[in-house]
Amino acid sequence: MIRKDLVIFTLAPLLFATNVHAEVDPEKLGEYFSFGLSVLHFKDPHIESAEVRNGVVRVTDKIDNRVTPWLQAQYIFDGTISNWNYVKPGIFLGVGFGPEGNSLDTFGVGGMLSMKRTKWSDKEDTRSLNIGLGLYTTKVKRLPKDAQEGMALPEGVESVPFIKENETGLMLNISFSI
Repeated sequence: MIRKDLVIFTLAPLLFATNVHAEVDPEKLGEYFSFGLSVLHFKDPHIESAEVRNGVVRVTDKIDNRVTPWLQAQYIFDGTISNWNYVKPGIFLGVGFGPEGNSLDTFGVGGMLSMKRTKWSDKEDTRSLNIGLGLYTTKVKRLPKDAQEGMALPEGVESVPFIKENETGLMLNISFSI
């Protein structure tokens, strides 16, 4: 399920990125879009599964970091550092799969360095490797405060309850232009 509260956060800059230049050449989409992987670091683990053993909550699977496929729009600042022939700074805005891996519910934004094998003055070659650092927001699954690991469940509760929370954290992003 896509988080509707962040759709505008994602779509507006994507539209801006494609409209920076009125004439977008379909063969040069790599200037604006890229695919890659992002590494998300969770402040507190995302709980995949937990069970009750002898009346006590036990976490059976948790995730501290997640590598997720990523689609991003990007803008590379041309002419900012004129003597850098192969590396340029830029910004990215992207979307990826969340911790559960079944929906596009992770959004991120940050700065990046975009590197080309040919000089940036070569406008025919739009392929680049992009490495960025940014912030992400996603939903994570956690145990409620009254049912933490090692605690007995509250009276009348027989299975482990989970809650979903928004989390914002740091991400490392590596992508390749289309």
